[in-house]
Amino acid sequence: MPMAGPNWYSFVSFLPMALAAAQVCARRSLVDDGKSLDPAPEAVDGFLAAQLRGEGDAWPDGWTCQEQVWRRVEFHGIALVLAEQSKAFASWPQHLCDAVRADAQSQVFWEESHKAALVPVLMALAKGGVDTRLMKGTALAYCVYDNAAMRRRGDTDLLVQGNDLAATRSVLRAAGWTRRQDPHGLFFQETWLFDTGFGMIHAIDLHWQPNDSPALQQVLRIAEYFAEAHDLPRLAPWAKAPPHVLTFVQGAINQAWHNAKGYFVGEERVMGGHRLIWSLDNHLLAQQFDAIDWARLTDIAISRDFAGIVLPALEAAQRDLAAEIPQDVLQALRAAPQETALTRYLTQSRQVGEFLTDLQASKGLRAKASFVLGNAFPARTHLHEKYPGASSWPTPLLHARRLASIALRSVGLGAR
Repeated sequence: MPMAGPNWYSFVSFLPMALAAAQVCARRSLVDDGKSLDPAPEAVDGFLAAQLRGEGDAWPDGWTCQEQVWRRVEFHGIALVLAEQSKAFASWPQHLCDAVRADAQSQVFWEESHKAALVPVLMALAKGGVDTRLMKGTALAYCVYDNAAMRRRGDTDLLVQGNDLAATRSVLRAAGWTRRQDPHGLFFQETWLFDTGFGMIHAIDLHWQPNDSPALQQVLRIAEYFAEAHDLPRLAPWAKAPPHVLTFVQGAINQAWHNAKGYFVGEERVMGGHRLIWSLDNHLLAQQFDAIDWARLTDIAISRDFAGIVLPALEAAQRDLAAEIPQDVLQALRAAPQETALTRYLTQSRQVGEFLTDLQASKGLRAKASFVLGNAFPARTHLHEKYPGASSWPTPLLHARRLASIALRSVGLGAR
């Protein structure tokens, strides 16, 4: 028999806390066991990649580095994949297995809760005639993974067309979502939050361009996203994603960006390093490609001057997971220029260079003026967060401090 309402609600309310407690206990056992951290991160990553390929041996003799391995599992976002697919996982130390399984269980619960919050929004948008595309992690989860929970992520990226933005906001508000006060510098996206009431808050990143950067919008063209669609029936009858090739292109760009700018694992920002979940994404997408898809990917990468972004993504999937990539595709991409204005934009660390590139890519004087003003003069609340010790300063002085800091960083001075 189904559980009665109050008992079910009590169970659901308690479950996130129980899972969090299990994770804390499992991780504490890794920290407190006095184990040393001996192998290099590259060795640990190679071990984990072998596990994902199904070639992994049992736990290596002499390894006493459970905490280090756990940190790499967490960084790569592969707890549930390991728990479900790795043949050698059972041979791992018990405390480490407990930590991975606790994290995997939290992924499963998050997925079900997130889906329950997301599907009513998609249904209401479809009934209202709003065409949508799910991008990045959620698109991947429901189009190439057997179990959507395996694709760990923290939100859903939802793309609509600009003339549907007001209607989409109305639907989100009616469904109980609230708009977050977004950080400074976003022009084509915003975040909406949904509080489940039992300790879990879900997020939708609402986009009206595939990327917030005007420079990258020349590669990720919104018209192509809505010209065709890949249905996601395991999520909902109304759920759609862009074609696999566009999902791959967007993923490769995001991966290059995070590799250069850093990636947050919990509260910690990790600089550099390619995540194995990205290689798994690309491997699974490549399995879906036919000859037409490979030709389209090659043409987009070369004609839009970012072969130097697509090629490393393909090579990483090949190296980490033995992805089958056609040799003619690799040869064509290797023959193309690897360093272009776009690759420099994605990999440079100086804020002024990014600003100038995006300004040049903005179309029309009005768009350029809006971009300049929006970047130069953020809201006072943003300035308070950035300079908490100067919250009593006049707003013009805070703006001047911020602009001076950017100018110093642009010439290699000041804190980054």
